[in-house]
Amino acid sequence: MLTVAVTGATGAQGGATARALLSAGHQVRALTRRPDSPAADALRSLGAEIRHADFDDRPSLEAALAGADSLFAVTTPFGTDTATEVQQGTALIDAAAKAHVEHIVFTSAAHADRDTGVPHYDSKQLIEQHLRAAGVPWTVIAPAAFMDNYASGWTSTGCATAPSPGRCPPTSPSRSSRPPTSAPSPR
Repeated sequence: MLTVAVTGATGAQGGATARALLSAGHQVRALTRRPDSPAADALRSLGAEIRHADFDDRPSLEAALAGADSLFAVTTPFGTDTATEVQQGTALIDAAAKAHVEHIVFTSAAHADRDTGVPHYDSKQLIEQHLRAAGVPWTVIAPAAFMDNYASGWTSTGCATAPSPGRCPPTSPSRSSRPPTSAPSPR
């Protein structure tokens, strides 16, 4: 049975991952800045081991990762900035390597491996490059979007203000450059 350290365990993505791993019978070590939060308590009640870890506190990361077999790593620039995300992501990878974690799964973003010029893709690209050089076996998952984005309105809000509204789904509340669908006219 693997012991999987999960960052972002009290959030949406990390929390879903932690619950899925627990359901599959793995030991989950949920890393969080707030071990006494309701989300941490909920994971604890499902059998997760809760450990304090802060991306800005390297010793806390090393202590939380000691003895873990693998790491599910989630980073985000939202709430901070892209430079902070890169600093925190590289610190996490370095701590995992020092703790001899056997495999790192990193959640990136679709097309982050391309020079897109999109700041939060570029930050993921820099973390991916650091991961490749760390000497630890790794997997990068790169979702383009999450269904939660659609349910929360985030996507429709983005489409409504997008510079290219024609790229939005026709059911979005945005303007559209596509003509309405209608029956063909008789000739």
